Parts: sequence; C-alpha cells; structure tokens
Amino acid sequence: MCVSARRRSVCEVWRAWMIQIIDEYTESSAFERAYAEDRRMSKRILVIDDREELLTLLRMLLEDAAYRVSVSQDGARIVEEARSDPPDLIVLDLRLGGVSGLDVLESLRGAKATAEIPVIVATAAVTEADIVENLIAVDPGRYANVSVLKKPFDGDDLLERIGRMVGVSEAS
Repeated sequence: MCVSARRRSVCEVWRAWMIQIIDEYTESSAFERAYAEDRRMSKRILVIDDREELLTLLRMLLEDAAYRVSVSQDGARIVEEARSDPPDLIVLDLRLGGVSGLDVLESLRGAKATAEIPVIVATAAVTEADIVENLIAVDPGRYANVSVLKKPFDGDDLLERIGRMVGVSEAS
C-alpha cells in the first residue's frame, strides 16, 4: 500500500510537471511564430506591378515571411491566371502598363471564380486609391475583402495586413 501510494504521488508530480512544460511551450511566442509560419507556407500571394524592381523587393519580403509568391507585370492576363490557379491573396498596383488596375479589380470582382480572392490595392496614385476606397464604402459586400495600402508603405504593415486577410496572423 505504501509503495503504491508513493508511486501514484510520483506519477502525479511527473504528470503535472509535463503538463506545465507543454503549456509553457505551446504558449511561447516561438511556438506561435512557427505555427504561423507553417500556415503562411501554404498560402500563395500573387503580386501584380509593372515595376520589376518592386516585384523583386516584394517577392523577397513575402518569401522571407514564408509565403509562396507569384509575380506578374502583365495586368491583362491576371484575371485568367487567377481563374486557372487562384491565389490566396492578390497585391495589385493600380497603375499598370497597358491596362488599368481598376479594370483588373473590376474583372476580378465580376468573375465568380475570383470574386472572393482578397485583394490589397497597393498604389501611390492618390486619386485611384480614393476611387477604390469609395467603391469599398459604397458596395461593402462586393469589396469586403479589398483593402487599400498607399505607397510608400512599410513592409511590416503589408505583412500584417496580408496575415489578417488570409487568416495567418500570429494573433489569429
């Protein structure tokens, strides 16, 4: 009886200690960051901009944050690309060579296959940014998952917004 009670006591202490270690580990920010990174690795971001140097910078930023990244300078083909291989989020510049980013946004929203893809409109064009913000305000249902980010923007702000929009922010 004494050995059995002693063994139970040791087992209870051991179990409590293991539970405490597991709780501390799962609550640690390192675990949260690793879990968020795993979730980001499964997300693909499509970046559309006519400036190659910006595409390169955004690709590096997003890949460093563990996202899969596709880039394009051809706004005219984006809707078809997004239909055939839907990304988890699109970062769209409004001033593209040959086609308007606003037209691309409208085409994305008009096609059933792409209407729900979150879009971050990243632009330095103040007038066009105001137009998009007005579209969001006037028709929040159609543009519920569209966000405007004015250039120049901070990389951390972009990453935070992407994380919120695709559901992989460390806080979610």
